[in-house]
Amino acid sequence: MIPPALRAALVSLCLVLLALEGLDWYAHDVARRYVAALAPLVFEQKDQGALLLDTAFAQPDLLPLYGSSELRIADPDHPSTLFRTYPTGFAVFPVGKADTTCLVMLEKLAAAGPDLRGKKVAIVLSPVWFFGRDQADPAGYAGNFSRLQANALAYSTDLSFDLKQAAAVRMLQYPATLDKDPLLKFSLQQLAAGSLAGGALYYASLPLGRLQTLVLRLQDDWETLRFVTAQVGLTPAVAHQPAPLPWRALTAQAAQDYSAQANNNPFGFANSYWSNQAGVIQRTKNQQTDKGFLHVLRHNKEWTDLDLLLRELQGAGAQPLLISLPIAGTYYNYAGVSATARKQYYTQLSAVAKKYGVPLQEFADHDQDRYFLIDDGSHLSPKGWMYVDQTLDAFYHGTFP
Repeated sequence: MIPPALRAALVSLCLVLLALEGLDWYAHDVARRYVAALAPLVFEQKDQGALLLDTAFAQPDLLPLYGSSELRIADPDHPSTLFRTYPTGFAVFPVGKADTTCLVMLEKLAAAGPDLRGKKVAIVLSPVWFFGRDQADPAGYAGNFSRLQANALAYSTDLSFDLKQAAAVRMLQYPATLDKDPLLKFSLQQLAAGSLAGGALYYASLPLGRLQTLVLRLQDDWETLRFVTAQVGLTPAVAHQPAPLPWRALTAQAAQDYSAQANNNPFGFANSYWSNQAGVIQRTKNQQTDKGFLHVLRHNKEWTDLDLLLRELQGAGAQPLLISLPIAGTYYNYAGVSATARKQYYTQLSAVAKKYGVPLQEFADHDQDRYFLIDDGSHLSPKGWMYVDQTLDAFYHGTFP
């Protein structure tokens, strides 16, 4: 006979589990109903969580778009705006903010797990990640770090051990992000050790790690529900307005409109950017060299992270597209980096894409296009966005490359 105290404890535990299961079911239902309305919006829970990312991959008319600061720029030619009413049958689901580099994307996509299989996903790369520094900035990485996403990667049973081990080595190079999660830190250390003992200790920590990931997912459910219910006037219904997109005319108009906003400097940068940064930019004349550029490019750890990202997507059975923004060639000529040196970036990127059989749009032919970018950080102009929009449309409909 079960003692009354134990019976009461078991009943309480069952009620708690039922409540948590109910919360999870309700959160998934709300996410499914509102994901289209939330798709073009940028907010922290979308970047830091997993529920909305999972839900987006389940929608056949949403194209997840992972990138960095360029996704936060308000522009009528931005894909979040242009495709908002599903003119050609889909909308984009942008994920990312400043310093969302390949290692961060690796963690974000790990949270989607088996939901990636067979799904299309577009990845936007910024070239300055690969030659502006030797690896992602620690402060920028920390600002994008998500305990849930990192735990999802470390304790995934879908990813290979070798991939998790290589990812652990990179994640441990940003130790400050792990200080508040001793279990995750311990597991990553055992993974990275590359020894039989380390492997055994990692697998010993795996059940507790998966439990911790489950708790973090439930917290994400709750925070997502809080966010959705706090949005006054948000409705699940999203207007679908099929319409032709005359790309040639749209691109010509975008180029014409932008040229009038970029006429106070020799680089084709936005007038507002030049007004704020002219002094800084002018001091960089001939301050770089091909040798220095190529040294950083060849030894940059971002290549390691990109390789891991593509390994993850390949293993998950996803269908990725790589989009690289072009280098601001007119500026780098001025700074002292030749077109020949810059070509090495495009060549190396093409080799990585070819290695994994991933389609690539690198816009190398716009390297010296004065009106394709608004600054030296490779942020797109309205004209640049029109080219990216057309690429995304072709990719979604299966006509790229």
